[in-house]
Amino acid sequence: MALLYEFLKVLDNPAAEIGLENPILGIEDVVPEHILQSGKKRFKAKTIGRLAALAIKCIPVGRKAIDRQTDYLIHWKFDQTTSKQLISHCKSLDVTVNTFLGAMVLQAFRKVRGTSAFNKVSCPVDIRRFTPQIKDDHIFAFGLMIVMSSNQK
Repeated sequence: MALLYEFLKVLDNPAAEIGLENPILGIEDVVPEHILQSGKKRFKAKTIGRLAALAIKCIPVGRKAIDRQTDYLIHWKFDQTTSKQLISHCKSLDVTVNTFLGAMVLQAFRKVRGTSAFNKVSCPVDIRRFTPQIKDDHIFAFGLMIVMSSNQK
């Protein structure tokens, strides 16, 4: 959309200023240098990466295929009043709606399944609002996930 917008803008007015692109060439352009240079964090990342690679190699994959005919999607929609109340409540708690709903799902599973509940939910995260280097019209390829847990610690 950004390319189309700029193309049409220049097509309409060849002297239009469309700015200069400052591309993101790697993770170094997004993650602050003090985090990338931290020996402790680099060791932790390498250790987790190696353990994940080892687990992928060692875990047997001879499972039977599951018949996917019973899959379904739950699509809930709140009315406008409920949506406004939810957004207002989340703002007062200084949390995102996504975080709040994830926590509620975790609590519901814990209530229904008790100690056998799987205590994790993975949610996609859009980090564009946290990093000024990434503009709204950038094509951004880093997919990030956050794993939420209802563990009180």
